[in-house]
Amino acid sequence: MLRRLAPLLVLVLMAACGRSAPDDGKIHIRYLAAPDVGGFAKVIIERFELAHPDIKVDMIEGPAAGDARENMYSTAFMGKEDSYDIAYVDVAWVPKFAAQGWLKPLDELISAKELEAFLSGDLEGSRYQGKLYRVPVQSDGGMLYYRKDLLAAKGIPVPLTWAELVAAAKKTQT
Repeated sequence: MLRRLAPLLVLVLMAACGRSAPDDGKIHIRYLAAPDVGGFAKVIIERFELAHPDIKVDMIEGPAAGDARENMYSTAFMGKEDSYDIAYVDVAWVPKFAAQGWLKPLDELISAKELEAFLSGDLEGSRYQGKLYRVPVQSDGGMLYYRKDLLAAKGIPVPLTWAELVAAAKKTQT
């Protein structure tokens, strides 16, 4: 999967408005990211820099807490700061950021064939008004915990749909 993601990230990185650094003569791209816990981003960046020796990607790790990172991004974008060329955008932020004009559509940079490497749900969450604003390089799933004892006490089967969950929640509250 890493091998398939590298070309997509190259396209995104190439779309950035990098600047030349006077000290080393390279184009520097500033990438604001979530903390790179697994080292995934560093591997991709190293591969990109090997393939493009005239470009240096400077990864800036934002706070671990999603809301703190969202606030950091929003503040920078509202102030029209040019601190970052690329940002790791959570799927939940796409509508807000795209509606404000803070993101550029990526549709022309990524082919339909390349997008086949991603889960369709992740891609849909990366779109706003039909345009792709995010490459879903990471996917996660939320967890829902429930108390078996509360459901059993009311004779409620484990809910499998949102409607069943709402109904079960109402029954356990009475």
